[in-house]
Amino acid sequence: MYEYINNSWIDLGSYMSEKQYFINVYPRPFYKVFVSRGLSTEDRMIGDPIAEMIREWGFETVTVGIEVKVPEEQVPIKVREEIKNSDAVIAIATPRYQDALTGLWRTLEWLHAEVGIAFGIDKPLLILKDKRVSLGGLPSYLTELKQIAVIEFDPYNLDEVKLRLSSLMPAFREWIETKQRREFFEILGKIVIGGLAAFGAITIISGIVGALPGSSKK
Repeated sequence: MYEYINNSWIDLGSYMSEKQYFINVYPRPFYKVFVSRGLSTEDRMIGDPIAEMIREWGFETVTVGIEVKVPEEQVPIKVREEIKNSDAVIAIATPRYQDALTGLWRTLEWLHAEVGIAFGIDKPLLILKDKRVSLGGLPSYLTELKQIAVIEFDPYNLDEVKLRLSSLMPAFREWIETKQRREFFEILGKIVIGGLAAFGAITIISGIVGALPGSSKK
């Protein structure tokens, strides 16, 4: 075993085990992304696995009410502060209530507000939308203008979300770095028009959660 410290590989000696281990590999640099999502048990059943997928792509995720907790009266200010200090915003649109007139499922109101704040200060934006949800409002309008990218997903098939993120996240990271959205929307268009097959075979090692005991995250 070797550990990379200060531009040098340090020999830690031999390690033997009959157990199987995984090695975590993350893109660099790490970016901070504000994840707009619901806090209820139902929402977190979908949001928690997706947030973990996002972290696997070299992101530190922040959601007020999950990673960051403040008194209720401070939530609006803290949300704006966290979005401002983040490199990008990803919103997970899960169903909140069914419109009595249209019968359509609407998402949480906070998502609309947080997307509006992010758009107002020109943050890279991505919405992952439950296929049952009709966005409406500002997110829907910005989607039509190609100011926001929307990926639809089946809540009962989250493996598909992982596949789509594997195709999209390199371009999303490029958008954050260069502040140019063109390439990102070109990749998104291929996903929407051609499906995942447009990207050829994609191999993903899922569930990479462990590391050797005592090993470093450096």
